[in-house]
Amino acid sequence: MRWAACTTLGRALPLQLRYLFSIAAIGLVGFLFAYLVMANKERALALAPQYQQSLLAAIQRMAVYFGFEDRAHLGDPAPGPAGADRLQRMLGSLLASVARSS
Repeated sequence: MRWAACTTLGRALPLQLRYLFSIAAIGLVGFLFAYLVMANKERALALAPQYQQSLLAAIQRMAVYFGFEDRAHLGDPAPGPAGADRLQRMLGSLLASVARSS
């Protein structure tokens, strides 16, 4: 019943006022969200390492689920020259096969 009153009030207002109230409501929600983020910034920064560990664990679980468990861990350093050589050979063979097919 309350929503019926709101829709009736909305229909009674001119279109420009409806737009103004909707923009004001969206702006208020955005301001409150920014205030909430700024008020909890220090706490979030203190918990950032824990969040990172949780995120990496979730990504690893997804990798195991999809069968990528033999890939390097995300926390590990980037692959060295051996990985780069393997990538270069793969791209070279891909380009060679594309060149032959054209």
